[in-house]
Amino acid sequence: MSRSLFLIAFICLFTAACTQEAEQDQSAETPVIQDPNPATPEQVEERTSNLPNPTDIRFYWAEPTMDDNEVPTTELYARFDRNRIPLGTVNAPSELEKEEWETYNVPDEAITAAYSFYAGLLEVFYMVRTNQTIEIYRAEQDEMDSDPLSYELIKMYPVAPAQ
Repeated sequence: MSRSLFLIAFICLFTAACTQEAEQDQSAETPVIQDPNPATPEQVEERTSNLPNPTDIRFYWAEPTMDDNEVPTTELYARFDRNRIPLGTVNAPSELEKEEWETYNVPDEAITAAYSFYAGLLEVFYMVRTNQTIEIYRAEQDEMDSDPLSYELIKMYPVAPAQ
């Protein structure tokens, strides 16, 4: 009888240890990035088409983390409506204030702009909403280059026509 109790106790301890390891493995996964300013139900109901409100179109990123070489990195996303579009890994991103757009060759029709500057590399992104699309542009420049930034279209997403 004592062997049976010993075997049952061993199985219980083994099961508990395996369960804790599985829980620890799940917590080690990459955390889900949540929007710090999610839309309220009222804002969602106000939308009658999938054409985003210009104030809902923005760039989003999490706090940068240090990689193995002590370089700050994070994923940059374009956000509009319920879409979160990954644009790639950048270093230390910031919003580009409208007063600075001319300096970085961002057109007036842009809705929002962001930049990343680290170790001499500048990356600038901006978004434009046309009648039927959201367009995302990107430029990259080394700090030694004095030419004006030249942008290329990197993503385009269809939206309902403006009414």
